[in-house]
Amino acid sequence: MASWRKYTVAALPWQSTAGQAADPSAALSKTADVTSLRAAVTALLALATAAPCIADSPAATPRPVASARPARTEPGTRYCPLSAGVLDLDGAHTRYAVSVGALQTGLASGIVSLFAANRRYDIPFRNMVVVDSRDKTTTPSPPVVVRFPEATVLDGAAVTAIGDSGQERCDPVFNPWIPIAFVYRPDSEAGRAQQLTRARAQDVVPLDAPVPVADPVACPSPNVPSRTVSAFEPRNPAPGVKATVQVVVLLDTDDKLFGTRVQLSSGNRDLDRAAVDAAARSRFQGAIFRCRHVIGAYIFSVMFS
Repeated sequence: MASWRKYTVAALPWQSTAGQAADPSAALSKTADVTSLRAAVTALLALATAAPCIADSPAATPRPVASARPARTEPGTRYCPLSAGVLDLDGAHTRYAVSVGALQTGLASGIVSLFAANRRYDIPFRNMVVVDSRDKTTTPSPPVVVRFPEATVLDGAAVTAIGDSGQERCDPVFNPWIPIAFVYRPDSEAGRAQQLTRARAQDVVPLDAPVPVADPVACPSPNVPSRTVSAFEPRNPAPGVKATVQVVVLLDTDDKLFGTRVQLSSGNRDLDRAAVDAAARSRFQGAIFRCRHVIGAYIFSVMFS
């Protein structure tokens, strides 16, 4: 644990290409290596590095009428490269497990904000071990369990500050959580992750939810999921080989790609490179959270046949 760096606020670069992609793990003050195409199916999925693991993105959805989207993402825009995940533990909306995830294993402190309609509940976390979604050996810190005095239906969550005292605000936020009407199969990876989160939450002493802060939304569709606008269809550089490659694509608030990395490798270097190239040539529409465009990490899946 002593060798792990702590997460801090990161800054977006001017631009990047498929071969010079940025990675949020650079926020650890050391940069991880980032992976420098006929596809049967391509899809864009929201990558949530805490439970639930992956949330599907529906087809085209209109953007909100009103949005606090900036005119453009300024170079050096600072954001927090940590994502929040929430799991309803009792089905009665009174106990929630709150997890924090990342694209590289490390230590993190800060604030996760839970949202319920026009109310915000700020939940602190301290020195949590946050785990790369590809890391299968490191055990993350247990979730924070939050207890509400009465049924409270949460409609979103995000890491809104980083630092031991939550001194560095996250604006825009990164990879917010929104609930989805989908039940994972118990034998799926996401289903097993949820079961593990439930089990690990059993031994956690719950925190009483703090007094909420007023945080109204001002648009008719405050939360809009991400989607693929147009997917580049690559050729198969290894004819006859069937494989699936999953690529993480990082989008800024203007829906511009500023980083990529292979999440699930095919085991074939040429196929992996072709999938990364296809992701770089595709066009995406990032998510909107509480009427604001966010910075996000998404899964672009390519199935070669």
